[in-house]
Amino acid sequence: MKLITKSPVFFLKLFFIFQFSCITLCYSESFSKCFPEKFSFICDNPNDFLLRSGVNIENNIIEQARLRLLEEKFDGGCHGGIYQGNHNTYFIKRSNVFTEFIGSKLMNLIVGKTCTPTVRLVKDQVNCVASEKLRKFSNKKEFKKKVKRKHLSGEVDITIAMDYLGIVDRHSKNIGYVKLRKKKLLAARVDFDASFAFEIRPRANSTYKENSNHKNLNLLYLSMQTFPEHQVRSAIQKIVNIPDEKIILTVFECWATFNKLGYVISSESCFALAHKLIERKMAFKTVLDDPNSVTYASLEADPMFKKLFKKLKKNKHKKKSRYIN
Repeated sequence: MKLITKSPVFFLKLFFIFQFSCITLCYSESFSKCFPEKFSFICDNPNDFLLRSGVNIENNIIEQARLRLLEEKFDGGCHGGIYQGNHNTYFIKRSNVFTEFIGSKLMNLIVGKTCTPTVRLVKDQVNCVASEKLRKFSNKKEFKKKVKRKHLSGEVDITIAMDYLGIVDRHSKNIGYVKLRKKKLLAARVDFDASFAFEIRPRANSTYKENSNHKNLNLLYLSMQTFPEHQVRSAIQKIVNIPDEKIILTVFECWATFNKLGYVISSESCFALAHKLIERKMAFKTVLDDPNSVTYASLEADPMFKKLFKKLKKNKHKKKSRYIN
């Protein structure tokens, strides 16, 4: 009778699976204990809870005094400049830290850090953020070449993520591409100051209002008329699949960082935003299940959007270009 032996690699994989399962279980139990009703934190120390969840808020903070100034006032910035750290270049600017920081963290969660920058709060400058420079990023204004469709990916994912977070600012300097290997280009986005403007018309100036209607889906419906249906559905599904706990934890991490630096931003306002985002996610799911919903019908009755829909539908009948400008 032969003994069946397993290679060391097999046991190593088994160990990592077991370790991951334990961490996931501990996190789940810890989350349920500290967030019994999802939107209220009852444990004593938020930093200890976050550390147990694998989050160190010190990584969200940077000191401007430790960076070397390369260029004062980068293009588009009001106060700040381009700074060099030990390993990364940072764009520092004065901003609405609530929308910029939370918006960036949620974009990182949805589409990843390859195509959206890591944003940190500046410890020694009030109301300033430091956005880490994306590697090989060119915005649409800088990128003069025509881009072949087969070389471009992630455009719909970025767009639907912006729709979800209410980022109405679609300026060509804030949207562009990250160059990958083999001539591949990944759609990318920088600057999240205009996040959570759920009711604002596309491309309009925006400010976050706590009483805004987060179930307004104008932005999403415009994207549904602009991009292929299967791509939009895929992008929506990725957002719908994000667990509620991850959204809550991400927003809570931001609040803990604000709190550590002395910002007067209440946990209630952050939880209220997390609640809105979860409800908005469910509204996206409703559209995924029923694109001909009552909300969609009422939107098509809007004169401004009716005119735009007509124009978009007309363009759909034209021969599609091989290029994206």
